[in-house]
Amino acid sequence: MKKKIYLLAFLMSLSYVIAQQKDDLILKAANSELLIYLNGIPIGEENDFGFERRDEFGKIKFGSPIEIVVMDDKGIIHNINQFRVPVQVDKKNVGLLTVTKNEEGQYNATAYGASTLSKKIESVEEKVNKKATTLLRLNKTQSDFISFDSNPESDDSKRTFFPLEQISDRNKEHKTSSLDLFLSIRDIKNLFISN
Repeated sequence: MKKKIYLLAFLMSLSYVIAQQKDDLILKAANSELLIYLNGIPIGEENDFGFERRDEFGKIKFGSPIEIVVMDDKGIIHNINQFRVPVQVDKKNVGLLTVTKNEEGQYNATAYGASTLSKKIESVEEKVNKKATTLLRLNKTQSDFISFDSNPESDDSKRTFFPLEQISDRNKEHKTSSLDLFLSIRDIKNLFISN
């Protein structure tokens, strides 16, 4: 029995170390490549990218990376090796930097933007007092859901997701965005894919 407990503890700590190493690689790519995108913002258009003034570029910090997964039109979830890294000024999200893992296993920043989405994520994180770990995007409806599962490698059937947009429950004929509305993968498939 003790051997099983030690083995379980070892596996849990190994999983944590691997996840931390992945986050470190993602943040390293974000840190080294963000300026490419910021320098591309036209002078006077900083507001369109989440900033009030250009001098805020020097105050940037990063939030925890959020893994992106997509659900196709058949309800199958795909890992696309992309992550959204919250870009923050004064501890507030201003945008999201997309970091993609290529076929060689290297992480590179590939896009910056999504100021509105970054603020939605931050708002929900503050209400539930947890950091988002996964963003689920539905191709069919262009809807986004976030999960706060502390182990993003866990079985998808056990994860729950919160909708970032107000959704219409076709079965109940009402709209909701309550923080009580955490949906399982099965719930999401029933609401968005099977209808």
